[in-house]
Amino acid sequence: MKNTGVCPKCDSKNVKINNLGGFQNYLLGSIYQCKDCGFSEIWNGHNDNAKRDLLYVLLGIIGIGLVLAVGYFAFIA
Repeated sequence: MKNTGVCPKCDSKNVKINNLGGFQNYLLGSIYQCKDCGFSEIWNGHNDNAKRDLLYVLLGIIGIGLVLAVGYFAFIA
C-alpha cells in the first residue's frame, strides 16, 4: 500500500498513514491503513530504527540517572 497507494484486499485508493503518536511511531514505524476495509500494513524503515535506538538510549540514561539519584539520597538520609 505504501508504494502503490492501493489496498491489496479491496482495491480501494482510500489509504492513509495512521499516525497515533506517542511510542507507537517510534517502536512500530509507519502504519498504512485502508479506510474502507481496515486492512493495515506496517513499514519500518532505517529512519524508524534509528529513532527507536535513540529512544532506548535516552530511556537507559534516564533509568541510570534515577538509580544514581535514589542511591545518593538514600546514602545522605
